[in-house]
Amino acid sequence: MEKNAPEPLSLVWPAAFLAAMGVTGLSLWLAPGDRVEVLLTAAALGLTTFLGIVWWSHARAERRWQAALDAYAEGEIARTQRRLAGTSPRQ
Repeated sequence: MEKNAPEPLSLVWPAAFLAAMGVTGLSLWLAPGDRVEVLLTAAALGLTTFLGIVWWSHARAERRWQAALDAYAEGEIARTQRRLAGTSPRQ
C-alpha cells in the first residue's frame, strides 16, 4: 500500500481561518466602540472555526475508512493468493 500525497484542499481551512482572524482583528482595530460589528466578526470567526473542525473531522474519518478498506482488501488478496497457491496459513 502506497501513501497518497496530501490533497491541495488540505490548506483551505487553515487559510480561511487565518483570513477570518485577520478580518476580525482589522474590524476590532477600526471599530473598537461598535459592539454589533465586533459581535458579527466574532460570529464569522466562530463559524469559520466550527466549519473547519467539521471538515477536518470528516476528512480524518474518510482517511480512516479508506485505510480500513485497504487493510481488508490486502487481507483478502493475501488469503486468495494462499488459497490459489495451495498452502494453508494453519500449516
